[in-house]
Amino acid sequence: MGLLKVAKDDVPKSVAPPVPDERPPLPDDAVWTAWAERASIDITENRMYDAFDKWKQAIARFDGDAQLYAKFHQEIVDKVIASMKEHIAVSKIIPTHLLAELDEEERLKHSEFRGSAFADDVFYYIKEHLDDAEGPEEVTLLYLCASYSIAGYLRFSADIVESADRCEEVAKFGQYAQEKCINHKLGPYKGHVRPKYGAVFVRSVNDFFIILCNKLRDTAKGMSQEEISALTEYRLAHPGDRLESIVGGLKATINSVGGKISRKRTIKVLYAKVDEFVELFLKKE
Repeated sequence: MGLLKVAKDDVPKSVAPPVPDERPPLPDDAVWTAWAERASIDITENRMYDAFDKWKQAIARFDGDAQLYAKFHQEIVDKVIASMKEHIAVSKIIPTHLLAELDEEERLKHSEFRGSAFADDVFYYIKEHLDDAEGPEEVTLLYLCASYSIAGYLRFSADIVESADRCEEVAKFGQYAQEKCINHKLGPYKGHVRPKYGAVFVRSVNDFFIILCNKLRDTAKGMSQEEISALTEYRLAHPGDRLESIVGGLKATINSVGGKISRKRTIKVLYAKVDEFVELFLKKE
């Protein structure tokens, strides 16, 4: 998180750098447990993207029962949360948006086992533990991890009403996170992010979810229930990928905080990216 002003002296720059993986690659026909074990090693050794990729392979190859799958699912959640905490302790975040790729793989391959979504598990864990944050820096980083996990969900989401609900939930959480940042000015806190700066950062990113929520709500209001149901069925069969619109919107919010573009310009870009997102949501090939 380059925008968070971390002092050079008493705060480590990062977690340990990724350890090169010198093991031979797994064969395509390797059992799911082999992929899961490799993923666990990868995330421990800070090879984040490799870990998520191998978890996807493990999910695709899983051949056990529902009870075993639930255990496997929870192990992934626990390891992601543990890694997130380790990174936040040194002013870093992890790519929680990749959880949505695991959810999509799970939906396609093991819908009969589906319980809670990976993205939801991490989002609600953060939401429930935000009060434990010891300073505005930790609040800001936790908010980013939570909001990015839902941003990942929006990449493939199928239900326009549910998508609006998720955006609204992030927006409300963001408002609470802003209050938490400001409240830290009343006493000593850990980290090098000032309360006001943390609140401004959260507010800026939160703008994306507020604007997207309103646009999705307005769009859904103009549709009949039959049209909404038909669109959901179509999107489940043809998920599409709205990542570029999401990244464009979030990048604008961060550039605004960094002073690269004005807030007025940022809002204009956000509306354009939100319109683009909804057009892709509604588009049928």
